[in-house]
Amino acid sequence: MRMLAMFTMLICLTMLVGADEDFKPGDTVTYRSYSGEEVQTVATFTVTETEDGGRKIIGANKAAGDQPSTVTKYTTVYAPCGAVKSHRFSDVYPDSSTRDVEVSFEPGKAEITMIMGGVEQTDTIELPEEWILSDNNVIAHFAMIVESYTPDMERKEGQMFIPQARVIIDYALEPVGEAKYEVGGKEIACHHYKFTIAGRYEINFFVTDGKLIALEQSGFRTVLDL
Repeated sequence: MRMLAMFTMLICLTMLVGADEDFKPGDTVTYRSYSGEEVQTVATFTVTETEDGGRKIIGANKAAGDQPSTVTKYTTVYAPCGAVKSHRFSDVYPDSSTRDVEVSFEPGKAEITMIMGGVEQTDTIELPEEWILSDNNVIAHFAMIVESYTPDMERKEGQMFIPQARVIIDYALEPVGEAKYEVGGKEIACHHYKFTIAGRYEINFFVTDGKLIALEQSGFRTVLDL
């Protein structure tokens, strides 16, 4: 029992998120990504509660319209403290081929197993003491991350683990100030944060009471359905 308690504590120290759960068990959330006024991608995820009081996020990303495209389905499990316990995703490509990836976490490392074209490959990645998870194109991860953002927070730096790319990269977060963001013809009072990845790629977050309202990056914007 002591070893189990210690293991749980170490997981909880790996990735700390805000205690307030703004997306609660039972919620189904939809974000739409735009280029100009045209919807490019629709991302939907559902939040359920795990047996230990954590959260399981089950989601899917797909292109808008009928054009052939890659569909990504994923499941991410968080401990009650907000630490990531596991992450898995499946890409179904337009030619119906698939890529299945499962990531399991232990203190200080992540094991990534990928199956593609009938070939299985397993890699182990060493993790820093503190990190955040942000897989490619998974808006739910950013939605979980910003729950801890507060208007009075100062600039912070950290590291991000991206399982699809099998990399750990630096990020910096900087509060910008208060802002208004229009969603469905309605102006929402938000706090604006600038998130810079690897010193080059900039994402602007617009957050209200720990809930991600929108993000903007390189001419694209992703907005919460209200």
